[in-house]
Amino acid sequence: MEFKITIILSHIENQSVEDMELNAQNYIKEFIEDDELYIESIEDITSTRKTILEQQELNRKIAKTESKPSDAIIKYVVADVLELLDNEKERVKELTDLVNTQSQLINDITDEVKKSSKSIYANIICNKNQIIKTINMKKRTLGSYLAECEDFVKDLATNKKLCVTDDTISNMIKQNHWLWELTPNNIVDVYYDVIPKQDGDYDTPSFPESVEIQSLKLNGDCVTEILETRFEEIEEEIMNDRNCPL
Repeated sequence: MEFKITIILSHIENQSVEDMELNAQNYIKEFIEDDELYIESIEDITSTRKTILEQQELNRKIAKTESKPSDAIIKYVVADVLELLDNEKERVKELTDLVNTQSQLINDITDEVKKSSKSIYANIICNKNQIIKTINMKKRTLGSYLAECEDFVKDLATNKKLCVTDDTISNMIKQNHWLWELTPNNIVDVYYDVIPKQDGDYDTPSFPESVEIQSLKLNGDCVTEILETRFEEIEEEIMNDRNCPL
């Protein structure tokens, strides 16, 4: 059997626990010799110790079992991991399909933008050509109108309804005239109209005074269409010329 005996040693001089561990046996002997040993309690620890040892052994077995998982646990864990991997593979596939769909959508939009750009450019070119054609028609119409006016005036003079000379006719239908130097040896006669300044209002913008070329002649030959690309340059020079009627 095993017993746990608790004794009390009193009236001991001050000392540390470490010193007491060294002196305890001597103190116990002295107390026994003096018949002053005080026993506080006695416990039978035979069964208790056995229980403790059994519990310790059981704990060791549990720890050993936990350190080596059973095959069933391993299979369960592996199954869970494989299922997670399958789920992730499916998710990756879905994301890949989504990216491919978005990429195709972007490509379709890009193609539509390209088609629209080509269509818009074609419309701009078409409108530009139509505008140029309309402007040229107006110029030709104005030239024809001036010729008709000249013929009308001459007809009046011929029928003695109006007494005019060629100079009078020229003065009546005379346009603004300016000389433009194409090259030192080629001076172009520029005939233009003055467009008066237009004051705007709340709904209409204002426009400054400007000029508009009607025809160009070089050595008696019409070069209006040939030099059409130089109109803006010529009009700007006319506006800046100090001798310009403007």
